[in-house]
Amino acid sequence: MIKRFSTLYVGHIELEDCGLAGRAADERRYPNTRLAEVFDTAVELARAVDGLGYETLWLAEHHFQHEGYECIPNIPMLAVDLAHRTERVRRAQSPTAVTLENGVRNRAWLCGPAEDIVAYLKEIERRYPGLEQVMIAWALGTPRALMIEQLTRFAREVMPAFRR
Repeated sequence: MIKRFSTLYVGHIELEDCGLAGRAADERRYPNTRLAEVFDTAVELARAVDGLGYETLWLAEHHFQHEGYECIPNIPMLAVDLAHRTERVRRAQSPTAVTLENGVRNRAWLCGPAEDIVAYLKEIERRYPGLEQVMIAWALGTPRALMIEQLTRFAREVMPAFRR
């Protein structure tokens, strides 16, 4: 039975010129001032998920990423800072990430209206009765405002169907 929802922030900045026709990741070079944006995003996301009822904010760490993704250099230190800024949300470290193609192929990335997502998650819940937690994540480079908007909509339109 699904009881908890969490979210993953892989520590990316807002990327421009993305996608297949965009600039290749290994050609990107962002200055430290841009890379430091991850800290403001982490604070804003932590406060949002704390207020929206998510259980955990997962964080991904990767050192010296000048390409603009996985820019959090030290998760334990960031987690301490976030703990002082939130009331109840837990923080955790994520060791893995799947590709978008793999996620879509395996229906791990859900898109569509809230009622379709609820129906699909209810089917997953029926097929896997021990499943208790679902994680929400985004494609790298998703703007902060869009992440918070999607978290808010999910919390309001999907999560209530699983509150018992």
